Amino acid sequence: MFLLTVLLGLRRQRKKRCKMNLVQSKRTWGVWLVGVVALAQLASGAEEPNGVFPNDPLFPLQWHLHNTGQNGGTPGVDINAVKAWEITTGDPNIIVAVIGEGIDLDHPDLVNNLASGTDFFENDDLPYPSRVAGSEVETMNAGLISAEGDNGIGVTGVTWHCKIMPVRILNMINQNEADVVPQAKEAAAYRWAAGQGADIMIHAWVMSRSFPAAVHASITEVTRPGGIGRNGKGCLFVAPAHFGIEPGCFYPGLYPETISVDGVDPWDNLWWPHEIGSRVDLVAPYGCPPRFCGNSAIPMWTTDIAGPAGADALDYTDQGGLVACSLVAGVAALILSIEPNLTSEEVRHYLCRSAHDLGEPGRDDEYGWGRVDARAALDMVLTCRADLNKDGIVDEQDLAVLEQFMGTTEPLADIAPAAKPDGIVDELDRQLMMQYWHKEYPEFGLVARWKLDETEGLIAADSAGGYDATLSGGPLWSGTSAGEGGQVGGALALDGVDDCLIAPFILNPADGPFSVFAWVKGGESGQVIVSQTGAANWLMSDVEGKLMTEFQGSGRFGGPLHSQTIISDGQWHRIGLVWDGSHRTLYVDNVIAAQDTQTAPSGSPNGLFIGCGKAMEPGTFFWGLIDDVRIYNRAIKP
Repeated sequence: MFLLTVLLGLRRQRKKRCKMNLVQSKRTWGVWLVGVVALAQLASGAEEPNGVFPNDPLFPLQWHLHNTGQNGGTPGVDINAVKAWEITTGDPNIIVAVIGEGIDLDHPDLVNNLASGTDFFENDDLPYPSRVAGSEVETMNAGLISAEGDNGIGVTGVTWHCKIMPVRILNMINQNEADVVPQAKEAAAYRWAAGQGADIMIHAWVMSRSFPAAVHASITEVTRPGGIGRNGKGCLFVAPAHFGIEPGCFYPGLYPETISVDGVDPWDNLWWPHEIGSRVDLVAPYGCPPRFCGNSAIPMWTTDIAGPAGADALDYTDQGGLVACSLVAGVAALILSIEPNLTSEEVRHYLCRSAHDLGEPGRDDEYGWGRVDARAALDMVLTCRADLNKDGIVDEQDLAVLEQFMGTTEPLADIAPAAKPDGIVDELDRQLMMQYWHKEYPEFGLVARWKLDETEGLIAADSAGGYDATLSGGPLWSGTSAGEGGQVGGALALDGVDDCLIAPFILNPADGPFSVFAWVKGGESGQVIVSQTGAANWLMSDVEGKLMTEFQGSGRFGGPLHSQTIISDGQWHRIGLVWDGSHRTLYVDNVIAAQDTQTAPSGSPNGLFIGCGKAMEPGTFFWGLIDDVRIYNRAIKP
């Protein structure tokens, strides 16, 4: 039956476009042959891998979704779509605005997944492409993002059901030239899409090495939290890092408000390996058509403008290009399908921190955070959902909260099904929690975390980034391999004389909001827990053993902030300092201990001391235990 579906589907395509030339006929027969080979393998008894597999006839050729070695590629070099579809295939309430040359609005694989769009070039609500060479790109991108899945025809999108909003702002003259609307109209296009409910925007046309300030202002307005996008949660804006063989990054991908995406081939190699620059966030599979790559071309199947105006005479083409950012937009749509209330920055966090690492460990300038991984991104989102107390791990404390609310409608504990919680806390919620049992995840905005669980050595590892700290003076590890001695695992014991930790530069307080938290036990008046070298003592005790901070503004209204809560009483306390851009807040045991207004803090490019004052002064060295020190580049509420 499945073989008959493939053959009939290809027969319908050949009958619909009976005037194709010999080259096109060969391409169609090639598709037929590959499909027959794949089906023969299934018929021979080969075990089908785990995942959800659509019945769309060209899906077996879409290596970017499921790489089994097609085109001689490396199996697994894909976006892990079939595993992600076990969780969700997309929510039709999530909308991706495709900005560019317009879309074939009548395409059979797109027509059910289209939201109302607009044409800023023709000033109407029919954003069709111009139907000259090069005008097919947005139709290709739309198919890669959200071609309807499992409908028995054509190709499959990353999301099967999310909506595409076509927004036309340019008109192709020929394959290499285009007219673009004036800057004011382009800026208005982004605001229009946000106002019409777009959750994600993709701008697949790399513009230039400079970009109009008015357009940048519009992008900022729609993406920032508190702006006009997604009722203040911010739209995600995805753009390519660069174009073709030209070196360096381009706008709008250079803007920090965008997610900048580069492309890799079926072997995880960058298409044009070179130092791209620090604005590459992610990479994703990238098809390279013959007009760009000649004999090195790699096919990537997607939707095409129907008829001779497209890249092929069929409704589909294997010449997908400029598509890496489309795949990232599709994965972002899957994330929002299961957690629609995430902010744009939170979606970025999950996309980047769940990526399959390539190149140097962690983020690097060539591959960014790595190749986008749809299943890993959804798993990270669900791990966070199952972590009910938001301490970074799903464990017994979360289960206790779940059991407390079992049988109720408490939203905090209602976490299942994965695609959308059902409004009741029951066995399904317990099962989902067990699926992510003892899983950890990188907290949003967490830039450094020293667990201090080591049992030997002179290095305190940073589990969140690359900011390992060095022991100085001879502090002792109080933990063991069993995790005894600290409040969270092990801890570091300091003697109050010359013991401390020395960490590299992590952040400049003048650059924006930040938070610092630590567990402490012991200490005496005037001793410091965390300080910035040569700048300010962030967390310390005052002469009465109460928590205070000397982090302050640079103007004449600056000064220390004192609390009335004693922390040097020999008990474990979790202490913290949060600066949100206008207020300082001190926390003790996750409760506000002091707060005031403070602006324009003094900046510093220096590293940190943990366990002594900013200048290592006598009397500032901490005596006692310090555990689980965390630094965030945002204001958090514990």
